[in-house]
Amino acid sequence: MIFDVIRLHFQLLRKDLGFFVLMLAFPVIITAILGFSSGFEKQSVIRVALTDLDHTDYSRLIVDRFLQRKGIDVQVVKAEQARELVGGYRVEAAFIINEGFMDQVLEGDVDDSIVLLKNPGSLSHGIVGEMLASEVMRIYANTLAANQVEEMYQIFHWKTVDGDSLRETAWGYADSLWEPEPLVQLEYREHGKELVSRQEPPSFTLMISLGMLLLSLMLFIMFQCGWVLEEKSRGTWKRVLAAPGLLRSYTVGYMLYLFLLSGLQVVIYAVLAKQLFGVVIFATVAYFVVIAAYIFAVIGLGMLASTWFRTREQFQSGIPVIALLFAFLGGCFWSFSPSEMAEKISLFTPQGWALVAIKDLMLSGAVGHTLPVAVLILIGIASMVWSFIRLRQWV
Repeated sequence: MIFDVIRLHFQLLRKDLGFFVLMLAFPVIITAILGFSSGFEKQSVIRVALTDLDHTDYSRLIVDRFLQRKGIDVQVVKAEQARELVGGYRVEAAFIINEGFMDQVLEGDVDDSIVLLKNPGSLSHGIVGEMLASEVMRIYANTLAANQVEEMYQIFHWKTVDGDSLRETAWGYADSLWEPEPLVQLEYREHGKELVSRQEPPSFTLMISLGMLLLSLMLFIMFQCGWVLEEKSRGTWKRVLAAPGLLRSYTVGYMLYLFLLSGLQVVIYAVLAKQLFGVVIFATVAYFVVIAAYIFAVIGLGMLASTWFRTREQFQSGIPVIALLFAFLGGCFWSFSPSEMAEKISLFTPQGWALVAIKDLMLSGAVGHTLPVAVLILIGIASMVWSFIRLRQWV
């Protein structure tokens, strides 16, 4: 009976094939736009903008040394251009050296001497900021050393040799101590065997693409769950409940049909991503396990949601709102590293738990624990049981 139901719905799919293609095209189109605009590959350099409003020896030294840094692509521009580059997402961040920077360093106060501008999707501004801060600290430390040398010469009435500038000599000697590396450093040592390999976070484009996939799966599954209301209007549920065991076979058959159809959508999406961009999104079977648990949970939620609407039209009007709300709260549109509060809120949605497991797989090659998959399966079971209870109350 279950297989008969599956076969029947696949035959009926021909009438609604356009909707299936549309739901499949949704994540593929978004992926294509993001892929062609920014790419899936990890960026080899970090693009930043730098503006010098001080135009002094110290600020020019900061600019020159920053340009020599490896791993970053620095554009020296005007302040207005820097803001445009950040606003247009063409650089990760912009740094503006304020007027009076050299005076602040000489006075020993470098707070608020440099302004940071970053876009909301920036993941690397902190790293670049530390690079710039190290150069500022180097100049500040050299200046402090030169001030102390001058003070000591004045206290003991020492005379300089060969008429050299005492301050320049002291400053240059202090600066030479930074090469080839600073005198004081933090040394890290690892004890014991490393359990997992460390990898860099994936690109922002890939995470958004996966978020779009999770959203499209929820939209597709929930729209398809409108058959519950359609069968109600036809009086099918009364006839189904009249036969012992038919309700279970009928609903399980349709759920398996949705599961297979959603799985087909995921496979086609993964194949297209591989063919178009050469990106292997689901590298191991573990990814498919997580997606399968997510599909199971969404099918249960879709069944449950359909029992709380009176007509199919109301259901179809409310589903986009529900799906978009879940996707937003679940982190489908967020960066790879959301805030702690946002991460807690996301755990109230199936998308949040699915993304937790996917991020574990991307960072370490294995799910950190089985809790996300277990929670998704529990959500599906609880929702299905509740939907069965609601169906019986209808009849």
